[in-house]
Amino acid sequence: MWVKLASNSPVFERMSNDLDLSAGGVIDGTETIDQVGQRVFEHVVKVASGVMSAEAEIHKHREFQFWAEQTVSL
Repeated sequence: MWVKLASNSPVFERMSNDLDLSAGGVIDGTETIDQVGQRVFEHVVKVASGVMSAEAEIHKHREFQFWAEQTVSL
């Protein structure tokens, strides 16, 4: 399971077919951190329980990335 989260709305809009969720509402002022956190939690539960598939699963993506000076990609 690879749930992908965009940190801002423009990135999510450009990559909505590859990303599952956007946390951009915090920056945009339309959501609180708590609201985004709840939405992320609920989405992860649905994906983990098999109710829905993550975009990465649907499109067979196999990469991942951490916030670091150097990125890691498989």
